[in-house]
Amino acid sequence: MKFIRITALAMVALGFVLNERLLALLFTTDGQIESAMFQKAIRGLQAILVLGGIGLALAGRFFGPDRTRRVAARGAALILGVGFSLLLAEGLVRVLMPTPFALSEVTRFLEYHERLGQVFIPGKTAIHTVRFESRNKVAINSHGMRNPEVPLKKPAGTRRIALLGDSFASNLPVPQAEVFTEVMDRLLPEDWEILNFGVDGYTTLQEWMQFGETVAAFEPDAVMVLFYLRNDLEDNVGYSGVPNYRPLARLGADDRLEVYNVPCPIPPQLQDTGEKRPWLLITDFHLYNLIRKVLFVREHVLVNAYPEIPLFNTQISEKNAYAWKLFESILAAFKKDCDQKGVPIVLVNAPTILQVYEEEYWQTVRESRNLQDGHDLGLPSRKLSDICRKLGIPFVDLLPGLKQRADSGEILYFRIFQHWNALGNRRVGEILADYVREHWGPKPE
Repeated sequence: MKFIRITALAMVALGFVLNERLLALLFTTDGQIESAMFQKAIRGLQAILVLGGIGLALAGRFFGPDRTRRVAARGAALILGVGFSLLLAEGLVRVLMPTPFALSEVTRFLEYHERLGQVFIPGKTAIHTVRFESRNKVAINSHGMRNPEVPLKKPAGTRRIALLGDSFASNLPVPQAEVFTEVMDRLLPEDWEILNFGVDGYTTLQEWMQFGETVAAFEPDAVMVLFYLRNDLEDNVGYSGVPNYRPLARLGADDRLEVYNVPCPIPPQLQDTGEKRPWLLITDFHLYNLIRKVLFVREHVLVNAYPEIPLFNTQISEKNAYAWKLFESILAAFKKDCDQKGVPIVLVNAPTILQVYEEEYWQTVRESRNLQDGHDLGLPSRKLSDICRKLGIPFVDLLPGLKQRADSGEILYFRIFQHWNALGNRRVGEILADYVREHWGPKPE
């Protein structure tokens, strides 16, 4: 009878000790459990332990020690059986369907830069993982580029294209050989060399500044600037609502372009805080990650905030009108610097997944948010085309070509990360290589 009382007391005590706060401190990096499903599971476990302990104590009092001991033994056997089954399942998942968890780990490739905010670490090689979708070894060359090694001085007889952009240009989740700049290299004549200067998180403003800081020294014969609607407009201004650790722009007196927030503050994620990883994370368990992946991917269309949606509204807000005007000023300054060096500049529009997969993504998001009529997914492309026409800048819109491929059934984007996958990179490389052959050189024999 004493054993039963001790067991019952231990169960009740364990039910109170294994609370959400303690488990968060032990098993998470930030001391918080964000998953509502996991929070409910913890509370359910607490209830089972507390009520089970109380029930065991009452059973020992009313049914006698022998019968209660048999029930307790069966309960213990059940718990051990379930625990063993979970451990076995964990082992099988690790061997047959490994599902490691990681958020995008781009910060391990970045270091602070006073004027640009952040740059790739020259010579850095590491594994880059995107939650549930990609695990890829990435090598940054000695110049801080996601590109094979190239000399600073342009070899004789070589024509260089500098490609500037954000994570859609750097493409860390995709193997180096499958990045669209490498595809272009293979499709174009040997005298062409495509240099990828893309850096995750960059804005058009940073790309313009990057041209003067580093790109021009490589003597490019042409510059291609990748524009991504989802964040490029608001990040130039700093609309995102989060602390800004990059250079920002504004229109001052007489609508003159002003750059500020330079020197840039040092981002906390690029500082060595000395914090150590908890001894164990719930996400270390592959079985948990697999279950979460199944649940997460099912709702993958709705998990993103889609900040580009207001830019589809045909009634352009004052805020967005200002962002477009500022972007035009930045692009004009960029062109002026390129003109001074005799380098043509081309703007390339990288469409969002909402625009390319209209039926699957846009219609789903529109219905879930009860969006009214008055949205036009082609509006941003026309705005970009008008701006480029006004400034005398050639414009390449990837939307028609990618949408045609998507309509034929091709999957061009990672479904959750929502950047181009290997096939998407291949299609982009083909489109841009065709443009280069048509406008800047003869087709290869």
